Amino acid sequence: MGTHPNAGKPADPKDLVDVPRLVAAYYTGNPDPSESSQRVAFGTSGHRGSSLSLSFNERHILAVTQAICERRGRAGATGPLFLGMDTHALSEPAFRSALEVLAGNGVEVMVDRDGGYTPTPVISHAILSYNRGRRESLADGIVITPSHNPPEDGGFKYNPPHGGPADTGVTREVEERANGILRSGLGEVRRIPFERALAAATTHRHDFVGSYVGDLGAVLDLEAIRAKAEDPARLLIVGQAPGRRVHETGIPWNDPSGDVLREWLRMDRKAFYDTTRIAIVPVGLCYPGTVDGVDLPPCPGCAPRWQPRFRAALPAVSLTLLVGAYAQAYYLKERRKASVADTVHAWREYLPEFFVLPHPSWRNKGWIARNPWFANLVIPSLRRRVNALLRTL
Repeated sequence: MGTHPNAGKPADPKDLVDVPRLVAAYYTGNPDPSESSQRVAFGTSGHRGSSLSLSFNERHILAVTQAICERRGRAGATGPLFLGMDTHALSEPAFRSALEVLAGNGVEVMVDRDGGYTPTPVISHAILSYNRGRRESLADGIVITPSHNPPEDGGFKYNPPHGGPADTGVTREVEERANGILRSGLGEVRRIPFERALAAATTHRHDFVGSYVGDLGAVLDLEAIRAKAEDPARLLIVGQAPGRRVHETGIPWNDPSGDVLREWLRMDRKAFYDTTRIAIVPVGLCYPGTVDGVDLPPCPGCAPRWQPRFRAALPAVSLTLLVGAYAQAYYLKERRKASVADTVHAWREYLPEFFVLPHPSWRNKGWIARNPWFANLVIPSLRRRVNALLRTL
């Protein structure tokens, strides 16, 4: 696969979506169910489209949610429904519409405790965790995301009690019923206003991310990880969270940012990935996804739960590189300055335990060019300290 010509460049303003226009069209658009392109149409477990093309509007979401309410009861999914959304512009409006219908139908709904965004896997995890050992009153879920579709799209997916995407038999049933509701003018939709729905006794808060992160030990052999980490590494590199390429390859810093970091260290890949000398741990273990081509922040519950364990398993570490804002925020806490730039400018204050660095992303090239002291003072000191440390092994 070749590199896209716009990879690593700021988005062109003409490519950005008009979010207010998208949201307005979501509420005001009136799709015509006699037009195939404007009907509910399930693909991989879900309905996707854009409010601007009358393929993802409030009327679609009201109809689909009502169809799911009717279907789940017949299928025995009478437990809670876990409802989550991603960061696409149409996801929050769809979330509001869906909750109005779910509450109007008396469905017990679990929403994020902080009103935040929910990565798709946490919904599956929540369903499976709740259903473990149960045979009746099973949970299911709705994930509001168009996945990798463009920013102007919305998506609405149903996960039955097995936790994964609904099969074609289920989606066909929901699709046909939803289109019937559309054709009837939504007269069969039961809904209540959003404020009442959010405050309803049937709406509950759930810590999606914390529960997911806390259960990693059920699927990861942490003792094996600990044993591997207990190699006599002297240098610890803490980054932020895996980006898409790192997520796909399973190799940390296996991207252009990693190339820059290795140049700063004057180190080849063989030396960089020598686990007997260097430990590499992101501050967030899970790939958080992207929005508009930009990586999302690390999951907030990950660092407090896992960093102390990894750090305790690395007793020989005598220097930790804190690369970027998230690593510095967790390890330095109130000792960090108002910005990454200010923190890096005060790099000597954190020695000998920590060496602070900006993230080696293309976004920081301009800052590095405008601050020659970084290349003239910080990088040479970094190389001297790392070389002296690793030479003693």
